[in-house]
Amino acid sequence: MSIDHQISAINEVLEAEKSNLQKIADCKTEAEQIIEAGRLKARSIINRGDERISSLQARAELSIERRLAELKQEMASLSAHAEIDENDRQKLHLAVSLLTDELVGITK
Repeated sequence: MSIDHQISAINEVLEAEKSNLQKIADCKTEAEQIIEAGRLKARSIINRGDERISSLQARAELSIERRLAELKQEMASLSAHAEIDENDRQKLHLAVSLLTDELVGITK
C-alpha cells in the first residue's frame, strides 16, 4: 500500500470519527432537550394538580361554612321556639357535633 493511500485511509478514518463525534454531540443535545421538555411537562402537570386541589379545598371549605351557618341558624331557631329538656338539649348538641365532625372529616 502506498503512502498516499495510507494517508488517504487515515484521513477517511479521521473524517468518520469527526462525523461520529458530531452525531454523538447532536444526540446528546437532543436528549437534553427531550429531558428538559419532560421536566417542563411534569412541572405543568404538578401545577395543574395543585391548582385543582386548592380549588376543591376552597369549595369544600365554603360548603362546610355555609352548612355550619345553616345548622347554627336552625339550632338557634329551634331553641328560640321550642322548649326542650336538658336530656333533649344534650342529644341535639351531640347530633350537631357529630354532623359537624362528619362534614369536616373528623372521625371519632
